[in-house]
Amino acid sequence: MTSHFPSSQASGTSAQVPAARLRKPTVKDPRLVIGILLVALSVWIGTWAVGNAKQLDVAYVAANPLVPGQPIKVSDLRPVELNLAGQSSHYLRKGIETGETVIAVRAIGAGEVIPVDALASQDSVNSRIVALPIAEDLSKTISVGSQVDLWHIPKANSGEETAPREVAKGLYVSEIPDSGGAFSVSSGRIVHVVVPVAGVPDVLAALKEDGTLTLLSIPGGRS
Repeated sequence: MTSHFPSSQASGTSAQVPAARLRKPTVKDPRLVIGILLVALSVWIGTWAVGNAKQLDVAYVAANPLVPGQPIKVSDLRPVELNLAGQSSHYLRKGIETGETVIAVRAIGAGEVIPVDALASQDSVNSRIVALPIAEDLSKTISVGSQVDLWHIPKANSGEETAPREVAKGLYVSEIPDSGGAFSVSSGRIVHVVVPVAGVPDVLAALKEDGTLTLLSIPGGRS
């Protein structure tokens, strides 16, 4: 009897597709080249980071705000490790020795790396602190550490025109005593400023003249 069903052998026959074979990467393979470059780059970055970390310098930062004319104590300084990028000679890298008197010659903010030229020995300080009676209310921008210009406003005399004049510029405010304390004046207050020795005579002369003294805040001056 002739079968009406197709032969299973015939139905199972199909074209066989040869399997794709993996090729070994060669030097000319761009993927291998990129991989080698990435590994080399990561090794170089790691070496650079380790080498750069070893170049840290010990420097000192201000543990609290320092004002001009203030004697610096050991507790005012805090050592930290920093990468000063070859500028270590410009910053304080040695602490204060016992018995040594060092004075701040400009305002230094808390946490600021202390520049060498911001400090001076007591013998080499070329400035003096002068108390000024300021008749007018101080600007809100003026505080300890601010830079100000000192002006004298002559007392007006009948029939004479008087013009204000600048007495000193770029002075640092070292102290502003409580206006209600013993240092207050009838109107205004006493303000202590750091005056270069060369400018002291002009400031003292202005104190003796009739008129009033006023301080002008320098925009952008340290505070």
